[in-house]
Amino acid sequence: MILPVVAYGHPVLKKIAEEITPDYPGLQQLIADMFETMYHTEGVGLAAPQINKSIRLFVIDAEPFHETYPEAKGFKKVFINPEIVPVEKNGKVAITNYRTLDCAADAAYSAVECRIETGRTHQIRVHMAGLGCPVIGDRVYGKSPLDRKISPFPARQMLHAWRLSLRHPVSGGQIFLEAPVPDDMLPYFSALPGDGGK
Repeated sequence: MILPVVAYGHPVLKKIAEEITPDYPGLQQLIADMFETMYHTEGVGLAAPQINKSIRLFVIDAEPFHETYPEAKGFKKVFINPEIVPVEKNGKVAITNYRTLDCAADAAYSAVECRIETGRTHQIRVHMAGLGCPVIGDRVYGKSPLDRKISPFPARQMLHAWRLSLRHPVSGGQIFLEAPVPDDMLPYFSALPGDGGK
């Protein structure tokens, strides 16, 4: 459905948008409607406040620019509760791309796929905690109030590198490694409605 877009100066555009949770009512339909509205208006991005919803959600499809900007090819994303995080004075940029694969019915936890473009110490753990979605079992960056809902609480972080690719140091060829989900993670996946996308 094509949604009405508010004009510059509308009061909703002057508000601080509210965070939403994965169980926000009608979220998937809203996202689909936002993409449809964005394409109808020939845009490349649309934020929820532009359609009179004061929530922290926006969609982007940069594919039309891929001939000029090759990195835009396939760049179609949904951002929920995005934050601009400054790099510390002497810090290094760290980029983690992520997507939610499945979400527990009580929203206590989700299965998330992360693809890192950089390799910094604790990168995934820091980024997930910064989004308010810490890795289950992370006693350093975690400490989420949702941890109380997790039973049994794991003895380690529920973080698993299921696929790695790297260049062979001698031949220069690409090496791909895969590892199945460890047994101690399986109970968390089996509690997810879609089996965690595993």
